[in-house]
Amino acid sequence: MPPAPSAIRAARNAAGLTQAQAAETVSVAISTWRKWEAGTHRMPPPSFEMFLLKTQSKRIREK
Repeated sequence: MPPAPSAIRAARNAAGLTQAQAAETVSVAISTWRKWEAGTHRMPPPSFEMFLLKTQSKRIREK
C-alpha cells in the first residue's frame, strides 16, 4: 500500500531534508517528490522504504 502524503512529508521532515534533497535521496525529480507529497501521484512503497532506510542509516552514522 502506498504511503499517505502526510507520512511522506513527516519522514522527510524527520530526516531534516528539503524536498530537493529527499528527491535526490531516492533518485527522482523534485517534481515527482512534490507530487507524492501533494497526493497527486502515489509514491511506490519500495521508494518509501528505500528513503526510510537511507535516511535512517545516515542518522545512525552521524551519531
